[in-house]
Amino acid sequence: MAGTMAGVRVVEVASWTFVPAAGAVLAEWGADVIKVEHPVTGDPQRGLSAMGLVPTGPGGVDYMVELPNRGKRSVGIDLKSPEGHEALLTSTCAGPVRASAAPSARRARTTAAPSGGA
Repeated sequence: MAGTMAGVRVVEVASWTFVPAAGAVLAEWGADVIKVEHPVTGDPQRGLSAMGLVPTGPGGVDYMVELPNRGKRSVGIDLKSPEGHEALLTSTCAGPVRASAAPSARRARTTAAPSGGA
């Protein structure tokens, strides 16, 4: 299926495993997936290995983080700040497809209105 999603940009605003795993599949199919993470803390799942709660593989590889984030680019944006919110909506990383695990009320606050709409 490589190339099925070629030319599609996906902006992933999610953490932990489930939505990031879906983003990894889209990347495998050829989509340009950009994971948006907090610039300081990143995806909270990364902390599980750092705290020793999840063992790493050979060479210190953290498969629990690597597998659901494979094939993606990432950018650190503080979405709680007005500047970060604006950056998400206006940057070159904005794409037609958005993957999010956020509750619908929070998701609505980070979604731009369609052109010409309210």
